[in-house]
Amino acid sequence: MYTEPTDLDRTELADVIRDGWALDVADLTYEPVGYGTHHYRSGDLFINVDDATDWVTLGRSLAVAVLLKDHKHEYAHAPCRRPDGGWLAGMAEGRYAVSVYDVIDGTSGHFGETLDRDQRATVLAALARLHSETVPPDLPPREDFAIPDRDTVLDDLDVPWTRGPYGERARELIVANAGDLRERLSGYDALVARTPTDGWVVTHGEPHAGNLMWTRAGDLRLIDWDTVKLAPPERDLWLLPGDDWSAYGRGPDEAALRLYRSRWELADICGYVAQLKGAHADDEDTRVAWRALSGYVSS
Repeated sequence: MYTEPTDLDRTELADVIRDGWALDVADLTYEPVGYGTHHYRSGDLFINVDDATDWVTLGRSLAVAVLLKDHKHEYAHAPCRRPDGGWLAGMAEGRYAVSVYDVIDGTSGHFGETLDRDQRATVLAALARLHSETVPPDLPPREDFAIPDRDTVLDDLDVPWTRGPYGERARELIVANAGDLRERLSGYDALVARTPTDGWVVTHGEPHAGNLMWTRAGDLRLIDWDTVKLAPPERDLWLLPGDDWSAYGRGPDEAALRLYRSRWELADICGYVAQLKGAHADDEDTRVAWRALSGYVSS
């Protein structure tokens, strides 16, 4: 996220890391990168702070990265284990979940960035390894195709949204495009109904350029494993457009690619609407939300 939460105390965060990981933390700096997770930096440590609403799912997803790292899958950048073997700790009375990572000495990409041919081939090869991995049956969570906040995106359109500066603009945009949104949601449901439930694999969920880091030696490190699920392989592959799939081993199913492309857009729309319908301030997070929503939904 781009804005540090007002209810997150850096002193408490430092104490959680010292107590949980026995690591000395000084001079925590907020890193305004990515969307969905709050990030901090302290020396050679990178700290993720996530909403702990679904602690169990987050723990199971990150457990896959830990398992891959334990099995010497060098592309998987996993959270550091605590002395007791765990990799998550709670703070702020359970509102947040903390995980700690070693800083990667290298360069990161940016969401929306196009990979060159060699980079794409490297990522596809890593995904081929990931998709062939066998994990314990309780890991990871299974794809359910649900879109968070879907039930509220078309509700309350006849009532002013006055809980923040972007509320009314968002409502007017959705009112003008409600019919199109209903059609897009219906089309998504039709694709889900035709998706096979066998042949599913362990997927990262978001292997876009913003979640890729390249070491100084040119090696790939795939970060942010909080969205791991057992799902069709196209859940990952749609984010790597192109015609050459030789590094992966086979081409994807085109209908499944369309499904996940649609799901990404619809999930963003529903999430941004929920954010702007609710109480919010005028900050970089809400400005990003409004710009993105306007791009996805156009009258």
